[in-house]
Amino acid sequence: MDDRADSQGLTPRRRAWRVVAAAVITAGLVTLIAFAAPYAEVVDALAAFSPAWLAPLLAAYGLSFLARAARFRALGVVLSVPALVGVSAIHQFFNRVMPFRTGELAFPVLVRRLCGMSLVEGLAVVVLCRLLDLAFVASSFLVALLSVPAARAAVGPVGTGLIASLLPVVLAGYLYLPSLGGRIARRLATRYAGRKPGWSERLERAASALDGVRRISRKSFLGAVGWTVLQWAATVVVFWSAVTALDIAVGPAEVVVGSSVAV
Repeated sequence: MDDRADSQGLTPRRRAWRVVAAAVITAGLVTLIAFAAPYAEVVDALAAFSPAWLAPLLAAYGLSFLARAARFRALGVVLSVPALVGVSAIHQFFNRVMPFRTGELAFPVLVRRLCGMSLVEGLAVVVLCRLLDLAFVASSFLVALLSVPAARAAVGPVGTGLIASLLPVVLAGYLYLPSLGGRIARRLATRYAGRKPGWSERLERAASALDGVRRISRKSFLGAVGWTVLQWAATVVVFWSAVTALDIAVGPAEVVVGSSVAV
């Protein structure tokens, strides 16, 4: 087999192995979905689904991906919004099918290949996005509790207080975790400089990458928050459109509470 590399630095042998690996992974995921999906329940739900709600559901679903893509771009990922919509779709797919949130690793791997962003930067961006998500979900859950007495009674004052206390912690994490991570990486780089220069160099690069994430994330804080609000507002509309189309009698506040618990 010809081992000459193409424009991406891939030999025909490596391309062939990549195709085989992609086919095996796809087959495994299809098998997993086939065994996990409750087909009888899905068929019953589709039979009760009102087509009138399909358009707003799909529009809100698409808007949620546009908002995700715009947030990634605001946090320093130098790809176009259409490209980031594709990255977001793949990222979300792996999050749905991989256990223990291991699908989050799809994002740093994809952006590294597409725009050269380091794995450290990609992981840091994912962590920052999840902190913003958690802040919005907790906030909307607390607001929705005011309109749902049964849920408020179930959560209780202690639970409500714990959720409320989570907000400043999460926002502080967004603002200060990249800085803290950079400091730790730089100290470790200094410690290993004499004994393990290779590790020291990698840690120094990681510290520099986290410094860049810190500057961008703080500068883009309001923009990232705005895109997060739009993303989750669209997600709530998706949930509400779905339950309404299935003729389930719940109000918007109940949808927010339920979707927040599910998330």
